[in-house]
Amino acid sequence: MREHLLLLLIYYRTYTTHLFLAQIFKVDETTICRAIKRVAPLAERILKIKPEKLLSENGLQLLIVDATEQRIERPKNQRDYYSGKKHAHTIKTEIITDHKGRILRVSKPYEGRVHDFNIRKTEGPLPAAPILADSGYQSLQNEHSARVILPKKKPKNGSLGDIEKAENKKLSRRRIVVEHVFAHLKKWQILADRYRGRLDLYAQIFQTIAGIYNLSFIK
Repeated sequence: MREHLLLLLIYYRTYTTHLFLAQIFKVDETTICRAIKRVAPLAERILKIKPEKLLSENGLQLLIVDATEQRIERPKNQRDYYSGKKHAHTIKTEIITDHKGRILRVSKPYEGRVHDFNIRKTEGPLPAAPILADSGYQSLQNEHSARVILPKKKPKNGSLGDIEKAENKKLSRRRIVVEHVFAHLKKWQILADRYRGRLDLYAQIFQTIAGIYNLSFIK
């Protein structure tokens, strides 16, 4: 089991081919495939983020919401997965963190064309704590019971004043926490490179890596 877990971690970290892993472990390529299929669900079950517990904790001071996109191989249903922002076929995942960067919730994967705000509405309500979000979450204040802090939008045919620019810069400095989380997650090449695996396994992979990241917060 330890060798199988090591194999899975190497695969997620490097996203190399099964053929190359077979050479490292001196086994057949089909053995690599079977080992990953065997241990991946177990790793997810142990490491998966449990939002019911984390989001119910007392003393949650702040929630930071953001979504990340990853390019994928061209799918059969190209229209749904095409992201106008990335000009590519992508898959999206939303995460919720606290002010320290601990991941509190990971959404299910969504097609690239789904807007960030629609993901948030689909994923359901959050605890009554202030939320920091980017401009992709406009109108979130109408859905959330507590304060929602969004960047000031530049008016049509106009410009932002110095005070509004300063407020946006201050918000960016507070939201940088979630960007650092994404940077840590994308150290695992399977979440950084073009994803070439089965889309129905993507949630399992993201949850496992998010759970590994959260281990750094265990005292």
